Amino acid sequence: MTNNNPRKKIFHHLLQRYRIVIIADNSLEERMSVRFSILKFFAVITSVLVIIVFVTLFVVTKSSLGQYIPGRSKDDVLQSLIGLNMKTDSLQASLNRRDAYLNNIESVLSGNDSFLISNNNLSLEATVTLENISFETSQEDSILRFVVENEERGSLDYIKKDDGNFVFFPPVVGYISDTFNFQKKHFAVDLVAKKNSKISSVLAGTVIVSDWSSEVGYFIGIQHKDNYISFYKHNSALLKKVGDYVSAGEQIAVIGNSGEFSTGPHLHFELWHNGSPVNPLDYIKF
Repeated sequence: MTNNNPRKKIFHHLLQRYRIVIIADNSLEERMSVRFSILKFFAVITSVLVIIVFVTLFVVTKSSLGQYIPGRSKDDVLQSLIGLNMKTDSLQASLNRRDAYLNNIESVLSGNDSFLISNNNLSLEATVTLENISFETSQEDSILRFVVENEERGSLDYIKKDDGNFVFFPPVVGYISDTFNFQKKHFAVDLVAKKNSKISSVLAGTVIVSDWSSEVGYFIGIQHKDNYISFYKHNSALLKKVGDYVSAGEQIAVIGNSGEFSTGPHLHFELWHNGSPVNPLDYIKF
């Protein structure tokens, strides 16, 4: 009786054996024969494909080839990217601080201090007009001239800072006529000394500016280590040029009365640290 069941026909067809025979062409001798069924053929092919897939995944995940797969990177690559991103942010912050620092220095050199204190914060008492200044010789002036003329030039009084162990030399031997006052935008100590007194560098450093302006006259600025900068304004003459290296206590200028902001012969001395003005009295014994 003929079996008409389709499933049995398909199963029978899959199990039906076939033979592949390889025969020599010249002698017709059978060299090799392979017997197989369709079911066994597909089983072998599937096993080979599964092995290839597993071997490929193993090689890709356990070797450096994994970094070439889109969306997948090794941990060290990710860490490198994170480190580069952090360095970029740090560099950007450093550049922003340096730009602010250079803008402050540029404003100092031009005599513009409005970037530190708004004019609205200044009281009317801080405004000084030329008409209110008296240039007549007083008894105090006479005593001052006598004291200054009898003091030795080049005094080596100094203060040693605990933080940096710096030896700050006084820029000139004289009398303090005005002190540091942040609220009044007077970021300096004014020193009155005898005529033609030589001004000295408070620390060793390199001259970064040596010029003249209508506001502060002849001025010179020196860059010191640890981001200290000193400025000496209203001079009558400059003894150093940009790029010169000066030692602590070395003469750099001559005291004078140059510039529109000067009200008499004196030295306008400023000390800056990290782009901000500091009180020279905290660093130097005048």
